[in-house]
Amino acid sequence: MNKKNEITLMNVLFCLIVIFIHVSSAPISLLNKQSLQFAAVFIPWRLSSFVVYGFILLSGVKLFLKKEDKINYKKYYSTRFTHIVLPYILWVVVYYIYFCQHHYFEFHIVDLIKYILIGNLSSHFYFVIAIIQFYLLVPVWRAWFRRFHPMLTIVISLLITSLFGQFLPKMILVFFPNFNFVHNDKLFTSYLVYWTIGCFIGLYYDTFKTILKENRSLVSVFFVFSTVLNISFSYLNMTGKKNIPFLETIQMMYVLSTIIFIYMVAVKLAEKTKLTELKLIQLIDSSSYLIYLSHVLVLIVVNEYLLKFEITGIAISYLFRIFFVYTITVSACVAWRLLRTKLSRRHLQK
Repeated sequence: MNKKNEITLMNVLFCLIVIFIHVSSAPISLLNKQSLQFAAVFIPWRLSSFVVYGFILLSGVKLFLKKEDKINYKKYYSTRFTHIVLPYILWVVVYYIYFCQHHYFEFHIVDLIKYILIGNLSSHFYFVIAIIQFYLLVPVWRAWFRRFHPMLTIVISLLITSLFGQFLPKMILVFFPNFNFVHNDKLFTSYLVYWTIGCFIGLYYDTFKTILKENRSLVSVFFVFSTVLNISFSYLNMTGKKNIPFLETIQMMYVLSTIIFIYMVAVKLAEKTKLTELKLIQLIDSSSYLIYLSHVLVLIVVNEYLLKFEITGIAISYLFRIFFVYTITVSACVAWRLLRTKLSRRHLQK
């Protein structure tokens, strides 16, 4: 499979936005929710909430862009283990050792194993646990999506995502009153519709791109409408001005419309520009998973230095976080990628 340029652009964008989400968490929690400063941070922060779902959708796209009738599952799973699972385990260990050395808690091997399996040592690890479940079920997806009608499958996936994503903990309590299930965000069922749409995009890629080109106005209008709706109701709910019981449904509509809109823009940019030929874009793309895994630890270290140097102002500390977390994370991961490439070439030349 030749990787599509628009997927490269989207992957880089999503990678950079996910850093923004985490560096913005402090001002979101500290600022006066009735202030203009809060609104200025909250709006782009809320608008960024589609990125993890976007990563899941792109994973489905890339899986089904491969048109082989058969997959060498031994090779497939060994590759996923090497490229996804092992780096994840390594970074959980790195985070855990860091936390132990800085007296967050004491080292216990059983606790470390639990953190690896559950993905709750750091807030962003839940994505890895969810995507691993999708990878494990690849034979199911290939059998299912190739046999059933796309719209019917998407509707069923949407119902499962809505039902399990919002109500699974309550459903479990009905049968097990004393069991408080808190890991719903790590179950693949909470993201099934995004994976399903991604898989069908991969299956019918050229058709999908044609649909995007023929419906640019409709896609754009729906994106703007869902964005205004999501921001308005999310802001009212967040500031306590009004309780919005259907906010999750609005959020899902916004996420889907935003990913499709960005896909449309990325296709256009890939056709009309040479952005993907830029070395930096290629390096960030190839380093995106490492950036995702490592950036929160960089943020934690930056926060500790801000406290050490008594930089406590919300605005100035926010600017420092943005600058240092982006600079350190991206430059370090890109440098590591370049070093690995150089070492690999030397090894091949021997």
